Amino acid sequence: MPSPSSFLHKREAYTDKYSATRASFKPQPASQDEILYRPVEEAEPVEKYAPGGFHPVQLGDVLSNGRYLIVHKLGFGGFSTVWLARDIPENRYVALKICVASSHEELEEHQILSRIKSQSDNQPGGNLMHLPFDSFTITGPNGVHTCFASAPGRCSIAESKFYSDGVWLFPLETARAITAQLILAVSFLHSIGIAHGGRQRPPLLLTYTNGKQDLHMGNVILALPDISSLTVEDLNAQFGEPLKEPVIRLDGKPISHHVPPYVMRGAWLGKACEEVTLSDARVLVTDFGESWQPSSRPCYHLRIPMLYRSPEALFAEKEGTPIGLAADVWALACVIYDLFAKGTLFECFVPDADDVFAENISLLGKLPQRWWDMWEAKGDFFNENGEWNIKSKRVSDGKYKSMKTRMGYIAEDREGSITGEELEDLTGLLEQMLRWLPDDRATAEELTNGRWMQKWGLPALESIERAGNEDIAGKFR
Repeated sequence: MPSPSSFLHKREAYTDKYSATRASFKPQPASQDEILYRPVEEAEPVEKYAPGGFHPVQLGDVLSNGRYLIVHKLGFGGFSTVWLARDIPENRYVALKICVASSHEELEEHQILSRIKSQSDNQPGGNLMHLPFDSFTITGPNGVHTCFASAPGRCSIAESKFYSDGVWLFPLETARAITAQLILAVSFLHSIGIAHGGRQRPPLLLTYTNGKQDLHMGNVILALPDISSLTVEDLNAQFGEPLKEPVIRLDGKPISHHVPPYVMRGAWLGKACEEVTLSDARVLVTDFGESWQPSSRPCYHLRIPMLYRSPEALFAEKEGTPIGLAADVWALACVIYDLFAKGTLFECFVPDADDVFAENISLLGKLPQRWWDMWEAKGDFFNENGEWNIKSKRVSDGKYKSMKTRMGYIAEDREGSITGEELEDLTGLLEQMLRWLPDDRATAEELTNGRWMQKWGLPALESIERAGNEDIAGKFR
């Protein structure tokens, strides 16, 4: 097993490799005021420790009437910090999410989670939801905070790929297994009328955040094997000691009682993608903070990583047409491509919505006329004849990259390990999901009964079970 220091070395290496990207996602203070504290890389902005903001947590704190002992940091997001805690009565470790005091968004999240819990035992895919098993409130110097306890995960599949040692590929059988699980998971959510939904966060924050995103690589986590038998000392020896960075005001003044004396980076419990075997391939879908029920609440915006955003989101508000479940199907297709390829389906560097929409056109070709007429930025990408404007700084090469071309990248990445037959079936799967109009896309239920799932997905699920995991497909078979 790699040592904690080896993962720290990888982080430093990736900091250099992706310095330009990381610079685009600098932590922001809780208000428009100036930055008051020395920033700490990969730690939450200290300015958010203020009334209505984060709760100041320290190692050794005991919460919920003595039940949860804080032993390590896992991560943070815009609306929470997440900690590894020892559940003393149950003799296990939990991920403890502590929401900001000003957040009212957990109310709808709680309603969504309750609905998922009430249905998860009855349908295949329900056991792939990462759900809290306890919730409570705490009162601190910054207000009253809602807390959720859940099983800790290993890492997100995005992080697993990010921390690759130059391979950037999941083993083929692992990619199949994760894809099959995600199809079942999305089918389950859609069967009870829930769209996953989301808000964008920087891609390099750790898994356990409440950044509230749509379905994508950052909120699908690899399940963590049982670590309940480890002592805190054993845990730190295996995953690394908590590293405390003192909180320092830039003006030299003492810190207030609203702020903790130190902050920490999150612990790395994960594996690089090339190391994820079938026995590690059990996944869970997490982050339901902005999931919604399209039948009861219209949604006109997807605040998600642009590369996963479905094209109808660009025009939903203008058209007065709410976004529906089919947006998840589009996002799922992008995730599936990411699982099989080294790169992403759509290729943009720090893109805006129009950059990604142009990439959508590069893949799918002619778009619906009404969207072409409404697209205000089309002149940045196309000339008056509808041809790529290669003189524009926003157009890279002015070439269409068809599905066949992009699937060819997978064949190149895999160096012959994926057969032409499997690549053809995978292409057929993605083509059903990546269509301009939401009503033209396959539903998640149709995907569960489709050719790819029957031929490649179910055998992959059975392989996971033979590797020692629980029954994943359940009643689907």
